[in-house]
Amino acid sequence: MEEILNARFVAVMAALGLVLSGTPALAQTDDEAARAHFRSGTAYFERGDYDAALREFQASLEQSGRAELLYNIASCHERLDHLAQAVEAFDRYLREVPDVQGRGALEARVDRLRERIVASGRPRPGDATTGAAADNTRVDDPTPSGGVPALSWISWSVGAAGLVAFGVFGVLTVGEHSDLESTCGTACSPDQVSSLETYGLVADVGLAVGLVGAAVGVVSLLVAPDSRESTTHARVLLRRDRLGLVVRF
Repeated sequence: MEEILNARFVAVMAALGLVLSGTPALAQTDDEAARAHFRSGTAYFERGDYDAALREFQASLEQSGRAELLYNIASCHERLDHLAQAVEAFDRYLREVPDVQGRGALEARVDRLRERIVASGRPRPGDATTGAAADNTRVDDPTPSGGVPALSWISWSVGAAGLVAFGVFGVLTVGEHSDLESTCGTACSPDQVSSLETYGLVADVGLAVGLVGAAVGVVSLLVAPDSRESTTHARVLLRRDRLGLVVRF
């Protein structure tokens, strides 16, 4: 089977070379550039550098306009696991190239690619998200969409402010109490102890707010539903195909 396919590729190569050499509408510079890009693409493809081969084949297509190059482009996409682009390029090749040899086998190959796309859960050709980014997407380290509930952060912030107030006015209360003991002892008037009482009250309120805020924050964190999405891995199927290049200059 491999020998038959290779023979077909060589035949197509010769035919395309004759067509290009005898096409007056194609400028000589474009013809030479297309041949150069194709030769580079072939060399890259045979070395397994399919990214570079894809760029060269695309440049050759732009220069020559030969739809037969779509097969090479599709083959590169397939080797790179760009399944949607591979299907699109193969479909375009089947539409634009008349008398495709082995059309039935190629159509079956495209059908298998479509099955792989469906099995992997990727967007199918024609979907809005179809493209290189969609075909290459691998969700290996997703960031959880959930986290600490907003109520917990708010409660902890209010509680922290209350504890700060407790600390500040607690110190003022101790200082004021010490001053009163040294000046009036137990015979202090109501006016003299008013500041001490105010400081003590604010410190007590701050402590209560701090404890309540901390408790509410912890409770809201514990009862909040886990909104983290489950990790989804896009399967990347690396499967080499025996079919290689179809277009030759």
